[in-house]
Amino acid sequence: MQEAKVAPRELDERWLRDLVDTAFDALVISRRGVVVFANRSFVELSGWTREEIIGRQVLEFVAPESRPFVIQQMTNPTEDRYEAKGIQRDGTRIDVEVCARPCIYDGEPARLTALRYITERKEAEEKLRRSEARLRHLIERMADMILVQRSGAIVFANTAAITYLGYDRLEDLVGKPVIDIVHPGDRSNATEWIERLSGESASPLSTVRVLRKDGSTVVVEFAGTSIDDFDGSPAVVLLGRDVADRQQMEARLVQADLLASMGTLAAGIAHEINNPLAYMTINLANITRSVRTLDQALSEELGGAVGRRFQPLLRELDELLAIQREGADRVCHIVRDFKVFARGSSSVRRPTDVQQVLESTIRIAFNDIRHRARLVRSYDPIPLVDADEPRLGQLFLNLLINALQSLDDQRVPQNEVRVATRTDAAGNAVIEIGDTGKGIPPDALGRVFEPFYSTKPIGVGTGLGLSICHSIATALGGGIGIESEVDRGTVCRISLPPATSLPVAVTEAPTRPLVRSAPNIRRSRILIVDDEPSLLQTLRQELQRDHDVTCTESGARALDLLRRESFDIVLCDLMMPSVSGMDVYETLRTEKPGLERSLIFMTAGAFTHASAEFLSTTPNLKLEKPFRWDELHDVLYELQRDRDRDSGR
Repeated sequence: MQEAKVAPRELDERWLRDLVDTAFDALVISRRGVVVFANRSFVELSGWTREEIIGRQVLEFVAPESRPFVIQQMTNPTEDRYEAKGIQRDGTRIDVEVCARPCIYDGEPARLTALRYITERKEAEEKLRRSEARLRHLIERMADMILVQRSGAIVFANTAAITYLGYDRLEDLVGKPVIDIVHPGDRSNATEWIERLSGESASPLSTVRVLRKDGSTVVVEFAGTSIDDFDGSPAVVLLGRDVADRQQMEARLVQADLLASMGTLAAGIAHEINNPLAYMTINLANITRSVRTLDQALSEELGGAVGRRFQPLLRELDELLAIQREGADRVCHIVRDFKVFARGSSSVRRPTDVQQVLESTIRIAFNDIRHRARLVRSYDPIPLVDADEPRLGQLFLNLLINALQSLDDQRVPQNEVRVATRTDAAGNAVIEIGDTGKGIPPDALGRVFEPFYSTKPIGVGTGLGLSICHSIATALGGGIGIESEVDRGTVCRISLPPATSLPVAVTEAPTRPLVRSAPNIRRSRILIVDDEPSLLQTLRQELQRDHDVTCTESGARALDLLRRESFDIVLCDLMMPSVSGMDVYETLRTEKPGLERSLIFMTAGAFTHASAEFLSTTPNLKLEKPFRWDELHDVLYELQRDRDRDSGR
């Protein structure tokens, strides 16, 4: 049986229909707005059957919100491309890309429309748009500067960069050569660095001086990277950060480390001074007593002209000794004032007498003050404040130094440093430290508390003094302000709120009240432990007339003696190498409980946290070096009295 022959024209039409029916894009042919053909992809896309589609209006497959626009496009006599919203059989809206053009179908004019499903692409584009919007919002809100440059010109700057560089609008920067905002001295290196960025994904950090719109210079640290696409073209992104904050922090750390070192140094100096000062003070008292005894003996024994001949010499010697004792007392006060700074790490706030701290600070700076100005005090009563003495002392010392540095050395007779205290209407303690110096220009007055800002000549100060003062005052719950007139002087005014708790008698080495002018104590066996040989010798000479005295410079040797022999009293230095007084106490408490109560601690300064805490929690009697003979006599009597009471004598 022979196959039926198909005419060539019929074969072409069938081939074309098969080709159209297998196309990925949805195809529909309409005549006068009615569908006359739809391929398989359109059937699948719409959700209708082919039979249901043929004969329906084209607009039935268009979402209502897109119909007015599609009707307008259907009248276009030429090819047209657009996007619209389609509607599926179940009512689902879909995004389609449309390409429509006139055609001939079955010999009559018609319109061929190709549709491509783009909903997933549109959703992806919307997600990308939202992501880009979030990224742009993030970039705009960043505190760091972001600049984008292409072919050497700025094409984008975020708000931080616009503001930091001193401009008002993005348009003021766009198109500006990026190298124009770089300091001339750094442009060569900056150009080389940016060129390297163009060929690399990233480059090491670069620090350059940047010019602001007003011509001022700031130091900025830049990181950079090249990107393949920014608004359609490759570009270089620069991320900049003002390094002033970091430099300020580094400087503050250096300053804090310096202050800590100064505190440690002050502690060591005070300790080393107090040890020789202790035996000097006792020896001066002994010499004075001996001179007066000799004077009395010469008068009684020799009498007459011979005795009178030595009396002027002895009185002169007594006067010289009085001067020496006064000098030793001044050294004692200075060393005690050092402790304010030596305890700088304690940060313990307690009700504090501001005037007392102020006077201690004045004594430290007094040598400079007396050579450069007249000190004028005006103290009205003020309340105690909650503060730690070291920080408060640092605040006052910084202000005193500032006052001295502002004075004109050519006008010393007229120079004044004024210190005043008063209570304001709110009950706050107000402290004023002023000078008659050069003053501060009005345009600089608003910046004096900024770190590193200084009106002083280069090399005088770090620009941190007033910044630190501001930090201390605000940390204590108060404030600080400045009034100044050029050539008339400056007044720094600190206001601190009153203490919220009652003062507690807490000192570095709390001691029980001493009994003054105590009666003679019984003869005792006394062990003296101190690593200062001269002090040992002085104490031995002083005590051995009335007591049996054993001395040692070693804490370990003291423990050996205490294990083998019996002692009534142990005078023990607190801070010693290898085995300290604290170690002696703890060992006795473990090995020979009760014997540790016989220790009287001698301290030249408990400047470590451990030693200060030990003294504050240990009930034993203490002697703060340098001490006088009557203070030593009193603690010996006090210990004997306590032991008698405990034993029922």
